[in-house]
Amino acid sequence: MDHVFIDLFIKIIQKFNKKVDLEEKEMQVYNTDDLVGGWFIGQFDGAVFNTPVCEVSYKKHHAGETWPAHYHNIADEINYLISGKMEVNGQQLEGPVIFIIPRGEVAAPIFHTDVSLIVVKVPGALDDKYCV
Repeated sequence: MDHVFIDLFIKIIQKFNKKVDLEEKEMQVYNTDDLVGGWFIGQFDGAVFNTPVCEVSYKKHHAGETWPAHYHNIADEINYLISGKMEVNGQQLEGPVIFIIPRGEVAAPIFHTDVSLIVVKVPGALDDKYCV
């Protein structure tokens, strides 16, 4: 399952960028405590890889945590639920599983257990979250 996500992510980057070349740089290490909301790729301050192509975050939510129902006008949201149990729009999900929420669809997550997930928004679009 991990390879499926990595392959998908590489295809997304390659689709929007003519050249993705990280090999010429020396390895860099970042402290994840410095990330805002777990976001680490995108076109925003604090991104470890700055690109308008997508936004990527590693998120942890606790059982019973309240998360507002919301949608995106510009970005589709690809979610890799690594572990845990949650519900989105009435559908029960248990990691590991990938689910995609297309732009315009309202997502109303409920966290039944502690969960960890990777969120990829394509394309990157700042201020594209609308709570309902």
